[in-house]
Amino acid sequence: MSGAAMGQRYSHLSLEERCRLRGMMEMGLSFSEIARRLGRHRSTIRRELDRNRSSNGYRPDSAARRAWARKLRGSRIARFTRLRAHVEDRLAMGGSGDRGRSAAA
Repeated sequence: MSGAAMGQRYSHLSLEERCRLRGMMEMGLSFSEIARRLGRHRSTIRRELDRNRSSNGYRPDSAARRAWARKLRGSRIARFTRLRAHVEDRLAMGGSGDRGRSAAA
């Protein structure tokens, strides 16, 4: 899953952006203000911090390594053949892939 709607493109935060993010956090800026200054959506900033903050706080170099490791690991659907087969079967039966929603809804 790419995290972007079909047809949309996005780019990962660069190390420079991560360093700027940390500096703005240390200045006490809000997620919205950091996002505005970086030209990113506030959910991107929140997600970055949720995924990459540790007990030592947010470290840009560690965040970049973690992001790279997640990219190399790949998606769950690509790694788990049983999951992939289940999703393919549901889609072949006309399912939307959305949890909790019936095909008639």
